[in-house]
Amino acid sequence: MKNTGDTKGTETVQLYIHDVAASVVRPVKELKDFCKVTLQPGEETEVIFKITEEELRFLTENERVESENGAFEVFIGSDSMTENKAEFVLKK
Repeated sequence: MKNTGDTKGTETVQLYIHDVAASVVRPVKELKDFCKVTLQPGEETEVIFKITEEELRFLTENERVESENGAFEVFIGSDSMTENKAEFVLKK
């Protein structure tokens, strides 16, 4: 992330996850983490999010809070409309 402007700026970087094929209906994009970053003009920084298996847990059709193997999409941006996407697969 880089501040390309002429003044100090603050941005909230948001991490959303979509469970592609869960056993129950899940949100299209679920906010899992966020980080507020303030940068001086010309300053840049790297924002790192760590996704754990615990963050992928939900109330399954078996009425247990657990994660399920499968594909996930990750979206990172300044709001939920971001199209900045990556994918990963959870294998337990």
